[in-house]
Amino acid sequence: RIIPEEDDIVTFSTVYDKQGQFHQAFTAAMPGHPVMKRSLEYMVAFYEENFGQVLPQRIIQDLLKAHDNFIPSITNSEGMALGSYTLYVALCATSHEEWEEYVRGLMKDHGYTSAHESKKSHGDIVAKRRYARYLYEISLDDEEVTRLGLWADVPRQGSGFVRKRSICNNVCFAGRQVYFYSRVPDSRPGPC
Repeated sequence: RIIPEEDDIVTFSTVYDKQGQFHQAFTAAMPGHPVMKRSLEYMVAFYEENFGQVLPQRIIQDLLKAHDNFIPSITNSEGMALGSYTLYVALCATSHEEWEEYVRGLMKDHGYTSAHESKKSHGDIVAKRRYARYLYEISLDDEEVTRLGLWADVPRQGSGFVRKRSICNNVCFAGRQVYFYSRVPDSRPGPC
């Protein structure tokens, strides 16, 4: 039986768009993940109009600072994408200790006991960074990407519609590796 290294354990992954928001269409998580559970809880609370009551106080304070004393509600969301927003807030609200406990439980449930636990020190790398992988979305047509000559070998998707061309060539990447296009030709809204 192969015993995974602790650094190889990924329990949550998502994509950040160019504005720094989650692209919820590309989210993966292990079953019962605390971030996903909390995100669903927050989404229900949002629709039941008690979002502000279920959020931890530290998250409320951060949201109020970041959004000019505003917490979105069903009657006033200020155009926020609810799924992306609740996922981000859930990630922020999930503590290092919860994440570590979740991973320990996963390891135990799959037959990896404390005898297999890594003795390696992780210093100040919190669980949210160790057990998650984040990709980033950008357009291959972005001026900076073109100027730097990044991903020149990645084929562009065609578009009969000039305004669609840039989103048709959005890709998800990490480091210098492009993993996939984030839009599919002939999908909605409008064909690429």
